[in-house]
Amino acid sequence: MPRKRGQGAAFAGALLLSLTVTGCGFRDPGAKPALASTYVPVTKPFAGLRPTSVEIPKIGARSSLITVLPGKDGQITVPSVQTPMQAAWYRLSPVPGEAGPAIVLGHVDGNHQPGIFFRLKDVRPGDEVDVARSDGAKL
Repeated sequence: MPRKRGQGAAFAGALLLSLTVTGCGFRDPGAKPALASTYVPVTKPFAGLRPTSVEIPKIGARSSLITVLPGKDGQITVPSVQTPMQAAWYRLSPVPGEAGPAIVLGHVDGNHQPGIFFRLKDVRPGDEVDVARSDGAKL
């Protein structure tokens, strides 16, 4: 089935430390386009403990983390396709290092260029995933 660049369908891969990294990449060409409001990140500051950056050395991925919540349609919002190298943390998931799977979102591609998780397919179990948190901890 042909795939188009810059359209967002999510896939997930379980990684180190119960961290789930999710990237947005390709969508079935027959699928209806998502509403624009789905792709608007939440920009309200979050005062609690939170992850501040993610890095996956093997694939050269490094990004600060913005915080996102569900949109009006109930779907997790994602960083803007206009800034495909920006990753986000889903605020209703655990903070990395706490019990449960943390959710980090990012694009595989967007705006006709590679995104933060363009090479996510090259990550294997045991590869290093580094997360910095607002309390100074590095996991």
